[in-house]
Amino acid sequence: GNESKLDRERERERKRGVREKSMANFGVRRMKLGSQGLEVSAQGLGCMGISAFYGPSKPETDALALLHHAIDSGVTFLDTSDVYGPETNELLL
Repeated sequence: GNESKLDRERERERKRGVREKSMANFGVRRMKLGSQGLEVSAQGLGCMGISAFYGPSKPETDALALLHHAIDSGVTFLDTSDVYGPETNELLL
């Protein structure tokens, strides 16, 4: 039935190294990153638009609200780069 199909899917995910773990009761899956034991959310947040490339930089209060919402929702994989402005996003993070 449907339960056994779901169980098989969960087992396949575990075998791939993705561990289902509820964060903040939102059910965001986590996965192993590299070989040092670090785990991040399987879903990430691209931070480029916070400070560059899509028009003017967002107000800091809006940027912080977005980051807090992502983290509170269980998203811990935040993708950023120094190309977006020297340390601009990193300082917000």
